[in-house]
Amino acid sequence: MSKIELSSKGFPVVLSTKSHAKVVFGESIEIDPKEALVYLGDNRFKITFDALDKKILKTCNEHQTAWLRKEFNVKGDIDKVLRKMFPEVNTIKKVMKPILKERTEESKKPKIAKEPKKETAG
Repeated sequence: MSKIELSSKGFPVVLSTKSHAKVVFGESIEIDPKEALVYLGDNRFKITFDALDKKILKTCNEHQTAWLRKEFNVKGDIDKVLRKMFPEVNTIKKVMKPILKERTEESKKPKIAKEPKKETAG
């Protein structure tokens, strides 16, 4: 289920879709993903889609797909839109080889002994 919440403080808003849920600032409400599509682009709301919504959104009609294309700036079918909404996580692990430098006697910096200050007679 997708979540919807108010993006800024203000009066509570009653959704005009079939759920007629009351949205209050600071609280997120779970609604149907297709119902959340109605509020895409409305700056009063912050909408968060879950990974489970991908299966439901795949069954969108052409009008709903057009809303998604416009919101996510994607040209193409619903699969391209869903790839942008839910990017696949790459789990490539890079193996770093430890670089060890052996210090030789020549590479060590010689210690400079401080000479005591000479007092001048005046």
